[in-house]
Amino acid sequence: MRSRVRKIVVGIAVGLAGTMFAVHAVMTFFFVSPDNYVGISGRSILDSYMKPIFGQNWQLFSPDPIESDMGMVIRAELVDPSGAKRQTEFFDTTSANNIDRVLHTPLPDRNARLASTVLALYNQQVSVMRRELANEDRARDGLPEYKRNELGPLHGTTDFEPTAEEMRRTNPGQRNVISHLKRVLAHVGLEAARQRWGPDVQAVQIRVVRHEFPRFSQRGNPDVGKVQHWTLGWWSAKEVKA
Repeated sequence: MRSRVRKIVVGIAVGLAGTMFAVHAVMTFFFVSPDNYVGISGRSILDSYMKPIFGQNWQLFSPDPIESDMGMVIRAELVDPSGAKRQTEFFDTTSANNIDRVLHTPLPDRNARLASTVLALYNQQVSVMRRELANEDRARDGLPEYKRNELGPLHGTTDFEPTAEEMRRTNPGQRNVISHLKRVLAHVGLEAARQRWGPDVQAVQIRVVRHEFPRFSQRGNPDVGKVQHWTLGWWSAKEVKA
């Protein structure tokens, strides 16, 4: 009797695992495949399932090299035993993590990978949000649908953080994802600051740095490519841990 029950339980577990794998495979296929009826009509469902955890693109298989790289620079506010506050200089935690990962540690701390991953996801979600808002505006202005996506965000927006108006206009799901990723980014920054300056860190400020690489055909031109940076607001340790 017990053996029969065990077989039934194992069968149910295998069936559920197989079903979940099949659903994930189908969702991933339509998410990354070229535009088709199923992908377009079910885009909202696909996006809600795949993003931000399973989001992916074809960049790995693209013939063009990566166009930019993003990193995180931090500084902290410390309180000494006398109660006096002081601010540190900015510290490039992304480069330090990369050097440590390559030269010193076979199994680096997860923060060595998490910062760049969260930066990329956050930037991707903000870009998607801006494109959707731009398409709403263009639809209201009567622009044909096939031309909307070709134009990208309105006004050449390049700020790393979305504005309060953009956050107000976007849908609640997108807004929650962006807010969550920003909080994760602050948590990563706080942990990196405490590894660097110790447990007396009371607040952390993050500066995002984006290095745009020249196209392959212009790789020998020293005047092509640029570095941008955006300094975000201060996060107190209490806010990050809340």
